[in-house]
Amino acid sequence: MAMLEESFPRGGTRKIHKPEKAFQQSVEQDNLFDISTEEGSTKRKKSQKVPAKTKKLKIEKRESSKSAREKFEILSVESLCEGMRILGCVKEVNELELVISLPNGLQGFVQVTEICDAYTKKLNEQVTQEQPLKDLLHLPELFSPGMLVRCVVSSLSITERGKKSVKLSLNPKNVNRVLSAEALKPGMLLTGTVSSLEDHGYLVDIGVDGTRAFLPLLKAQEYIQQKNKGSKLKVGQYLNCIIEEVKGNGGVVHLSIGHLKVSTAIATEEQSWTLNNLLPGLVVKAQVQKAGREVTPFGLTLNFLTFFTGVVDFMHLDPKKAGTYFSNQAVKACILCVHPRTRVVRLSLRPIFLQPGRPLSRLSCQHLGAVLTDVPVQGFFKKAGATFRLKDGVLAYARLSHLSDSKNVFNPEAFKPGNTHKCRIIDYSQMDELALLSLRTSIIEAQYLRYHDIKPGAVVKGTVLTIKPYGMLVKVGEQMRGLVPHMHLADILMKNPEKKYHIGDEVKCRVLLCIPEAKKLMMTLKKTLVESKLPAITCYADAKPGLQTHGFIIRVKDYGCIVKFYSDVQGLVPKHELSTEYIPDPERVFYTGQGLGRSLKASAALVEGMLQGLQGLLGGVGQAYVVFHQVVKVAVLNSEPSKERMLLSFKLLRDPEPKKEPAGHNQKKEKAINVGQLVDVKVLEKTKDGLEVAVLPHNTRAFLPTSHLSDHVTNGPLLHHWLQAGDTLHRVLCLSQSEGHVVSLTGVCGAEEEGGEDPKNFSEIHPGMLLVGFVKSIKDYGVFIQFPSGLSGLAPKAIMSDKFVTSTSEHFVEGQTVVAKVTNVDEEKQRMLLSLRLSDCGLGDLATTSLLLLSQCLEELQGVRSLMSNRDSVLIQTLAEMTPGMFLDLVVQEVLEDGSVVFSGGPVPNLFLRASRYHRGGQEVESGQKKKVVILNIDLLKLEVHVSLHQDLVNRKAKKCRLLFYMSQCLEELQGVRSLMSNRGSEHQAIVQHLEKSFAIASLVKTGHLVAFSLTSHLNDTFRFDSEKLQVGQGVSLTLKTTEPGVTGLLLAVEGPAAKRTMRPTRKDSETVDEDEEVDPALTVGTIKKHTFSIGDTVTGTVKSIKPTHVVVTLKDGIIGCIHASHILDDVPEGTSPTTKLKVGKTVTARVIGGRDMKTFKYGGSGGNSLNKQHVSKNTCYFNLEDCLVG
Repeated sequence: MAMLEESFPRGGTRKIHKPEKAFQQSVEQDNLFDISTEEGSTKRKKSQKVPAKTKKLKIEKRESSKSAREKFEILSVESLCEGMRILGCVKEVNELELVISLPNGLQGFVQVTEICDAYTKKLNEQVTQEQPLKDLLHLPELFSPGMLVRCVVSSLSITERGKKSVKLSLNPKNVNRVLSAEALKPGMLLTGTVSSLEDHGYLVDIGVDGTRAFLPLLKAQEYIQQKNKGSKLKVGQYLNCIIEEVKGNGGVVHLSIGHLKVSTAIATEEQSWTLNNLLPGLVVKAQVQKAGREVTPFGLTLNFLTFFTGVVDFMHLDPKKAGTYFSNQAVKACILCVHPRTRVVRLSLRPIFLQPGRPLSRLSCQHLGAVLTDVPVQGFFKKAGATFRLKDGVLAYARLSHLSDSKNVFNPEAFKPGNTHKCRIIDYSQMDELALLSLRTSIIEAQYLRYHDIKPGAVVKGTVLTIKPYGMLVKVGEQMRGLVPHMHLADILMKNPEKKYHIGDEVKCRVLLCIPEAKKLMMTLKKTLVESKLPAITCYADAKPGLQTHGFIIRVKDYGCIVKFYSDVQGLVPKHELSTEYIPDPERVFYTGQGLGRSLKASAALVEGMLQGLQGLLGGVGQAYVVFHQVVKVAVLNSEPSKERMLLSFKLLRDPEPKKEPAGHNQKKEKAINVGQLVDVKVLEKTKDGLEVAVLPHNTRAFLPTSHLSDHVTNGPLLHHWLQAGDTLHRVLCLSQSEGHVVSLTGVCGAEEEGGEDPKNFSEIHPGMLLVGFVKSIKDYGVFIQFPSGLSGLAPKAIMSDKFVTSTSEHFVEGQTVVAKVTNVDEEKQRMLLSLRLSDCGLGDLATTSLLLLSQCLEELQGVRSLMSNRDSVLIQTLAEMTPGMFLDLVVQEVLEDGSVVFSGGPVPNLFLRASRYHRGGQEVESGQKKKVVILNIDLLKLEVHVSLHQDLVNRKAKKCRLLFYMSQCLEELQGVRSLMSNRGSEHQAIVQHLEKSFAIASLVKTGHLVAFSLTSHLNDTFRFDSEKLQVGQGVSLTLKTTEPGVTGLLLAVEGPAAKRTMRPTRKDSETVDEDEEVDPALTVGTIKKHTFSIGDTVTGTVKSIKPTHVVVTLKDGIIGCIHASHILDDVPEGTSPTTKLKVGKTVTARVIGGRDMKTFKYGGSGGNSLNKQHVSKNTCYFNLEDCLVG
């Protein structure tokens, strides 16, 4: 290429042509035709006729040859400079940087802050907020390998290892800085990044000062559908743009990113490009200035855009046309880079670059890492490197630094064309489509070339680079380093590792973890692990039952030890598998911390046992201590790769030694316990997840999980809290066994004994059967149910509830007792499908089932009271004796901010008594006041007593059932009780006073008696929409089932139809109003109305009032409801509000999609936005029926 001075010589004009002609002749002679020598010894015929000028011609010839070599010399790091614009290809995408492949085998890096200003601003916002932004995409979502990008060299630096690093920037303000607003012309191909999303399109940052670039939505649709998979463009997204229209002298430009326009864009003379603002990636029409009859070690010179010349090096000739170029041949070329100082323009003739916007397809080399012998040299470049011709004819390239192990032994004479060498393929240059080679002996003989070659569990050799407090850095290959953490420098903890290891030492390590994408390599120097001959576990699939291997302890919990292997695979050694002897507290035996000093003081034998492994410790006497990350030998009991779980044991590692039985001692063999058998158990110890128990009478050890302590999910933690060692549980069901010992039990033994079916194998199961089991695991697609016999089946999401299931975990919990109906059986595959829908799994009359569940729940609570009464604490004993309905005289201690009242002066000190804001009864209370309260409920887990000040409940004292049963002091009261007894089974109105998860406590409106009723009518009935949930103060219809309170202090009842529920009555003026209960007046005026609407019903009403966010509608019978703005139209025109489409008095048709809680305003129901297009047309409103707020 000619330089600027060559196009416009100093002190002259374009009319002077003689120097150019001489230069062109020398290029033609020495560059393109002479491939045997670099100095050009062939004499011209003209020079032979003029002997006097021979010396002068030789000098000119050498100078022109030298100039040609310099002109066609390929790029090197030394030839780059800051501000140089260059075309690159995305090679790797990491979280914080991009690796860019540059022409001629070079490589650069783009930091995450060099994408664009808008993206950097978003990153700063994310850092400030300390939480991810929803609309901020990560680099792997914005870029992909193969993308061509325009870059500018931002800096050149030297790394810690002495390597030169090229920092690049994609920021349009840096890349397009050479452009001005006045220079922008229609048809120009620019690159930019999305800076913001507007109403009708996108603002694109093209980096030109004073220019606002806009991309209309219409022009972006094709790209969005084809390249963006239908998603909207995001901030920071990189785009190739065509200028469609220029307004205001470049102040505003309209862009297009259509594939056809971008891929066919050509830079023309009309666009007024100059050497100052030429951009890489532009495609131009050019002519060959001079060419040879074959491919030369140099390249071609092209003329383009009338006034400019550029060079094409041998790497960027079209491989299919190499050797066929001729003078004045018309070609298309792509600008690769423009040097800002020398103004040298480099171009490419490769077809892949002639279609802008098209990503490179070939991203890697098939034989990467292969060692090749006898590879001939094709050409040598003094400042860059050498080219080689592989056996398949493909050209390869080796940088100058990779031609020898050091500069001192480098011999240029060894790289004459035709000489052969041994080399290794180390990389692939996407921009040049060339394999990159290395002739260094260290690389050729290296065990590993890339992080991808290193596998966890492999033994590698490396060289110590440095020793830090956090560990030791080890070099394991060319530009590959790994970390040996401080805990892994030896089998024991080293205080001064620098005394054993020195920089430059060769060490043998074992790979613990390798993540090639993050270039993360973790290794260990623990001798036991490095020299272990046992198979390594690198994934959960490798863990086969019975396999013995080495690992290291990473954590000790009260339930056991966690052992880690390779690739972050880890497993649990349960407490009962730690030793042949029972270990009550693993944290006292297996010490996790700086325990080495204490273990050294224990005994020399104990330290020796630590070095040999955990087995030496298990056989010791007294307390032993194991250092964190101590190597252990374990055996695999069970592995579940899909769940990434593994069960391990220490016990199976020791060879069983026959114990000598004392004379006359008869050992009793443990009696086998069968799955499904009912047993009595004795509590040995409590753990975090359950109870360690002994099965009576043979004291076989077993485990009873907390979730299996009760059929009622909420009672499980309560029983776990109050049960203690020595307590006995009766009629416990065995669920599973391992090695002849029970390992899992349950307190569930319900329906089988009452005539339910209990099949033992799949041959006994048929569709239609009802089985009682428990939830074993919960998945997104359904829940797995296990039955007492050990069989299990799947209840798919579609048939696990009569209600719409959004999340399976909202409907069931692990360990919950359920009733399942078999819908399909595959005996061959040992599989069955189950239904948990209430409509399929009915157990008879719902009222009877509801009463049974309530009785069981209260009976368990009474059992807890019995456990509490045996405690030594007076406070706990007092709580156990308290029952709902009891009256207390208390003193107001404090009124909390939420309006609730805390009392003191109870029967015992430190008793926490509290009345909620509702149960203040509208009274104004102050600290020190004496009040009479009634007990509503006792929280046996938190040790709190819930009381009420409501006069309707407190004034019931004269009507207490126990007094009426003892004597008839008042005929009216006696007849009231007789009325209750005679009306057993009749309906009564009641007000909800307290809510628990399993049951509710209400007061009868007529008598004030406290009544308990179950909130569920079936074991599977566990989910409620918000609109279906009861609230304190809400009216319900109850059917009494008992007329005497009994030991619980409560009458028992079942709830009537939900349609008979009413909301709490309007407050009196004297009552306190919650601040957060302000609602739309249009929704609260009037009397309470009852309705029979259900979710999904279509209703017709009249618009009563219109608010900015919702519309109030009056239905028949005066029922009030609400339509939220988001449920009026499917598509809302930009700049308009949905509520403006309706007017007061207009008749609308809507669908009931749920109710709204009066206090929290949370919607409940089956709907939401997902119903818009499923149920009604575009012009139909979606109705949120305010059944909680009517009246």
